[in-house]
Amino acid sequence: MKNPPMIHLTVLLFFFASFCSVAQSYPVPETVEFAGVSINISKDAQGIIQNDIKTLLGNKTYLNAKLDRVALYFPIIETMLADEGIPEDFKYLAVQESGLLPDAVSKSNAVGFWQFKKETAMEFGLRVDDQIDERKNIHASTRAACLYLKRNNLVLNNWISSLNSYRTGLSNVYKFIAKEWYGSKEISVTAKADFYVLRAIAHKLVLEKEIAKYKPSDITFFEYTFNAGKAIPFIAKELVVSEDDIWKYNRWMSGTTVPEDKPYTMLIALSEDEIAPMKEKVLTMNGKADIFTEDLGFPVLTRITAKTKNKNVPIFYNINNKAGIQAQVGDDVESICVRADFDVEDFIKFNDLADGLDTKIVPNEIYYLEKKGKKAPVPFHTVTNATEQNLWKVSQMYGICLAKLLKYNRLDAPQRLVDGRVLWLSKTRPSNSPVEVITLPSKPNIREIAKNTEVVASKNVSSQKEGEGVKVVDLTLTEVNDLKTTPAKEEVVVQTTENEEFKPNIPVQIHQVTNYTHTVTSGENFYSIARKYNISVSDVWAWNKMNKDVKLGIGKKLIIKFGHYYEPSSGTLAHGNK
Repeated sequence: MKNPPMIHLTVLLFFFASFCSVAQSYPVPETVEFAGVSINISKDAQGIIQNDIKTLLGNKTYLNAKLDRVALYFPIIETMLADEGIPEDFKYLAVQESGLLPDAVSKSNAVGFWQFKKETAMEFGLRVDDQIDERKNIHASTRAACLYLKRNNLVLNNWISSLNSYRTGLSNVYKFIAKEWYGSKEISVTAKADFYVLRAIAHKLVLEKEIAKYKPSDITFFEYTFNAGKAIPFIAKELVVSEDDIWKYNRWMSGTTVPEDKPYTMLIALSEDEIAPMKEKVLTMNGKADIFTEDLGFPVLTRITAKTKNKNVPIFYNINNKAGIQAQVGDDVESICVRADFDVEDFIKFNDLADGLDTKIVPNEIYYLEKKGKKAPVPFHTVTNATEQNLWKVSQMYGICLAKLLKYNRLDAPQRLVDGRVLWLSKTRPSNSPVEVITLPSKPNIREIAKNTEVVASKNVSSQKEGEGVKVVDLTLTEVNDLKTTPAKEEVVVQTTENEEFKPNIPVQIHQVTNYTHTVTSGENFYSIARKYNISVSDVWAWNKMNKDVKLGIGKKLIIKFGHYYEPSSGTLAHGNK
């Protein structure tokens, strides 16, 4: 018998040793935090996760291609998760599901970035037909995934249970999770845990480290929304981009023309230095730019204290879902704290008052009585009036700690802003991404909605019993697609300033509802009701403990925990009692 060739054996040993070395560089810790839950991992479960890590690292070429897609799509996914209140770690679930390939198809015919089956996709508001498949649209499918996860978490009250339910469905997940997980921020998993949860942990451990050291290509996405009714060749000519590139990153379209039934976001692949000129071009062609839509609606203000002529009564507000108080003429730090019955040191800290007790308090400004957040609910803010806006005011506007705002924009100390400066609000601007300053329009057709919003008392409280939890905002159709609101129990009326020149175009009302009672009328069914409030049928069933076999009768009361609907308005302002 011949001896085996030593060179072949040596090569095999070299590759095996290299593979083991790479895997060992990602040791599985005893405890991992995922989606705000601390997960204690047993030894046998650590071994399973380690095997998943080896698989993820097994093919470097495949991993690098995946990381290129991660660099492209994660900024979009992270922003949408933050907007919907979903923990950021769920971005790794999209990679686990599809590898961020829009055309991914499972054995069970689940399709797209988040792997929706057709029936579930349509149930959660996605369009799936021979022209459009929104399962392959990163914006639409991520929004649907958020709705699915939020619905399940309302029932399960644990994000790891909700993650598990993404594979099993809500009704079957109880076979795989422990009862004590409900409401818990610390859980334990063993080798008996569902592979899906263990694999999610593996994806986080690998991708967190790989993303930090990976250098992606210079390509990034411009999110183009002014496309309704336009043909692909026309868009390519309009933006001076390749038709092939449009088709490559917009697989959700089969027809040659973008439909007009609802807004669709297209992805245009550009280099980093092409983004700013493209935004300016879009601004010129359409009279406004996408970036302005991210600045509307902040701060979100709800007056808590009833109107009174007594100047000694503290006027409390809910500002960006946090407690706040309105400053009065003549206030200093100590007097406003006395009226609020609030600790002075906490007041200074919560409002980032650099001059402490000597800080000049601005009359009518709303100051925080709760600690501000680490992130804003939107990714960017564009400075439109540098003479009035500074970093402190931006931090107050969005309810974000000033230190975090400085960190995200790579600043050591507050500095003077310039018009058009784009500020990062939810994550740190990449070191290879230059400071962005765009050219502003001479007369932007934009309203700072929340800044001029005033809460008014209902004129007919008794008539609102069934409609309790309805917030009504009057807007034009051009603003409906851009506005992001926060549910509130008070009724809100948008008012413009005296000097503002704004001509409404087809006024509509957005009715934002929370814990609302819907009364079934003639011809309505579960599907039409779900469509009305822009929610899923499963939401209606879950909130009302019903299923598809329940027959709805006229006058039946249904609970709508959250949602919104549009309605034409007869005037510029509306009180909208329902």
